[in-house]
Parts: sequence; C-alpha cells; structure tokens
Amino acid sequence: MARPNSTIRAARDLFFNYDGSLFYMSRDGADREYQSYAVPGDQEREWLRELTARHLAALVKPGNWWTLNFLVHHRDTNHLARVIATPPLGELWQRTAYLELMLEYLSACQSAGVSRAQIVSALQVVQKHAMGLMTRSRSDTSRARVAKVLEEAQRRIEKLHQYLSRHQKT
Repeated sequence: MARPNSTIRAARDLFFNYDGSLFYMSRDGADREYQSYAVPGDQEREWLRELTARHLAALVKPGNWWTLNFLVHHRDTNHLARVIATPPLGELWQRTAYLELMLEYLSACQSAGVSRAQIVSALQVVQKHAMGLMTRSRSDTSRARVAKVLEEAQRRIEKLHQYLSRHQKT
C-alpha cells in the first residue's frame, strides 16, 4: 500500500530538518513522530545521499565546518580526498572548528581502513592550515584552540611514523 504524498513529505521534512539524524530528532522529541512514518531504509539512504551531496557542495563556502560535522556524525569516510583538498573557510572560529573536526574525521577514516600513510599526509595538511591560523589568531583563547590542533596532529603523526617504521623493517 502506497503512503500518501503528505506523509512522505512530512517524513522527508523532518529527516532534512534534522540532518538525517535520529539523535538530533530525539533531542527535540521529533524522533517519535519520524519513526511513526516507518520510512523504508532504501528511502532513508536516498535522502541521506541527497543530504550528503548538499553538504559536500557547501565545502567551498564559508562555514564549511558544518560539512565535516555532518560527515563525522554519519561516519561517512568516503570523502577524504575532497575534505583534504578543501581549506577551512569562514570566521577564525569556524576554520578552527573545521580543523578540530578534521582530526575526528581522520580518526574515523583510519578506523575505516584508510592507509596510515594517507592519514599522515592528511595530518600534515591539518598542520599546515593550523600554522596559518596561528598567525591570524588574536586572542589567547583562539591561539590555545589552534595550538591544541597542532599538538594533536603532531602527536598522531609521530605515532603513525613510529608504527610505519616498526612495520617496514619486518
């Protein structure tokens, strides 16, 4: 039996308003309404692909940290090359958030099986952007946030280099 268009439209609106996240829906109590629509998994996957395409298109706009937030939340590790090729854009806090989220994204990518060498390259890109932000930071708070990104990227690079050197000898 086909669902009425108004039901599909209401479910889609909720799905898109909450960025495809039942977690976000649950924070407002909208999850119960959404679940009452019993949206088929195929439909949700199609909507998620559409949302992902929208977010990826926004990578070139100021505030692109939101795209990384979306990818991290959905554990979508299929876009590493595109993410790495995109500089953080927007206000200083937004660019810093982008780099912080990039560290999370790289962890997810590594867990998903991306090579350690690729992760090292990506971390070096994070470092490069963070060094650029450090020169633009005016407040101690901003500098501290960027310094944390730099330290974490360096720590991870060193750890990965150690792993790679140990395993290349064997």
